[in-house]
Amino acid sequence: MQVTVTIPALDKLLDYVASGIGAVGGPMLARWKARRLADARRINVQAMADALAAITDAQARARDKFASAHSHSQVAVTIGREIDARVEFQEEKRHKNIAAVAGGAAEKLRDEEVSEHEVDHDWVARFFADVPDVTSEHMQNIWATILAREVEEPGRTSLHTLAILKNMTRRDAQLFENVSRFVFRDSIWGNYSGEYEYITKVPGYPRLTDLLTLDSYGLVTATPMLLNNYAIDKGTLPIFSMDKMFVYGILGVKDPVKISIHCNPLTPQGSELYKIAGMHADSKYLRFISRILQDKWCLKLASSPILGYDEDGRIQHGQWMPIDPQDSLDDV
Repeated sequence: MQVTVTIPALDKLLDYVASGIGAVGGPMLARWKARRLADARRINVQAMADALAAITDAQARARDKFASAHSHSQVAVTIGREIDARVEFQEEKRHKNIAAVAGGAAEKLRDEEVSEHEVDHDWVARFFADVPDVTSEHMQNIWATILAREVEEPGRTSLHTLAILKNMTRRDAQLFENVSRFVFRDSIWGNYSGEYEYITKVPGYPRLTDLLTLDSYGLVTATPMLLNNYAIDKGTLPIFSMDKMFVYGILGVKDPVKISIHCNPLTPQGSELYKIAGMHADSKYLRFISRILQDKWCLKLASSPILGYDEDGRIQHGQWMPIDPQDSLDDV
């Protein structure tokens, strides 16, 4: 019988950060871990930043000493110092970005425990090669979420998705988050020119140009709109779709049903990023989906709040509640 060993998630996070930034992380992590032991619920990110700043100051003093000892003229010294100051500024900013992301991951993990596992050093190397240049607080939060989830469950975010995210701007990320409100079963349901065109009038529903932008990142298949088929067995399908807060199921199916719907599916990388974005599906959009399922196939859509996960990672949810279909297809 295989025994699963669990350890504090923050200890495993320390392994990831140490693997990612090497010797530079020593002083930072030592002070950070000491602070965590003193107060497990408060992660002193400032201590990390102070340690990194101390390292930067020491490097700057060493460069100044070297420049002074080997300069042949005051002009050379001045130019060297200006270059050093610029390098120091850039390095200090990169260190702060690392500290912000690592600290954000720590805040998300807090008192969790994770299974003991080997760090994927290739993944960590790619992650920490990109993080120093992430300056937007919004994007830093996304990267912190990725790091925290990787600590919880290795392999949740692929290198391909990291490469996509690296090239995304804050505006692109916010666009994807908006589109995520209209994801149902890993696709955006609807049709820009067919019988479900009214769905596209729901406030905030992504425009074709939005989908094309995300298509260029490899997150959504924008064109052509595909026809997806879903087979639904007799009885209750416990989980048909899910978002951050709810699972969705189709209740009371008397006979097996096959439904077909036009949609724009997420790519595998889009699905990974969608789980990171963690958006709740738009309520009016869900009511329109409920109307389609009822009118076309006499099916009932229901939702149930996510309560947590068991030791095997299975979703624990509450009572199923029917989602009322939109009364009028014209009432948008």
